[in-house]
Amino acid sequence: MLLARGTSTDEGVRLPLSGTTQAEFVRALVRDLYGTEPTLVRSGQGRAAYTLTLSAPSARRYIEALGQTLPDTAHCNGCKGAFLQGVFLACGRVSDPALTYHLEFSCGDRLLAIEAFLHSCRLFPKRITRRGEQLLYFKDSGSLEDFFVLVGLNQAAFGLMDAKIEREFRNNANRVTNCETNNITRAVSASMKQIEVIERLIAEHKLSLLPPELKETALLRLQHRDLSLGQLAALMTPSLTKSGLNHRLYKIMKQAHQLLSEEK
Repeated sequence: MLLARGTSTDEGVRLPLSGTTQAEFVRALVRDLYGTEPTLVRSGQGRAAYTLTLSAPSARRYIEALGQTLPDTAHCNGCKGAFLQGVFLACGRVSDPALTYHLEFSCGDRLLAIEAFLHSCRLFPKRITRRGEQLLYFKDSGSLEDFFVLVGLNQAAFGLMDAKIEREFRNNANRVTNCETNNITRAVSASMKQIEVIERLIAEHKLSLLPPELKETALLRLQHRDLSLGQLAALMTPSLTKSGLNHRLYKIMKQAHQLLSEEK
């Protein structure tokens, strides 16, 4: 956490924190590791923001020696996950996976060092600038799952997978529903146009000018306005396939256009 967001001042090492739970956790952690009581001051407005000040000389030397590379201890295979836990706790933020996949880090001037460390873990964040500050972020669920597993947040990883499955199921269900709705809308629209044209043929005494099989089909369409093409095809004598009936209706519309365009 000190590597991610800590700064050295005359009073000691300062660490910005967000939320009462985080502030109390870090204060207890400092007591255990450094044997001293840090100063915790409420700062900022809006959501609970705190500044923790630690006067331990070793912590100050640690921060002052930090450049744009991380110490070798951070790269120990057994410590990578623990190190990233601290980075995430200090400057990470994750969105509700039921709404969107988004994990970001606000690293300040440590961005290059944290980015390089993530690369060493085979995690490759993108960059974005928000309010003048560059952030590292992930937008794909796979990277979020890999990160959670690496830092030991297995429950969060499984929660993300569950949310992903539920989201994909919901999206597929919506696509099927939308497809069916669109098909029904198109079928109703086509039926209304066919009925309108057939009624015009009758009104202008031109329905009899159609070939017998087309005239029969037109009258059947008029009598059974609410039936689908498949249901209407089954009523034909002899019965037709759905595609066969659709072809007849197409011919009716084509010939009706010619007949209705002729001068009376």
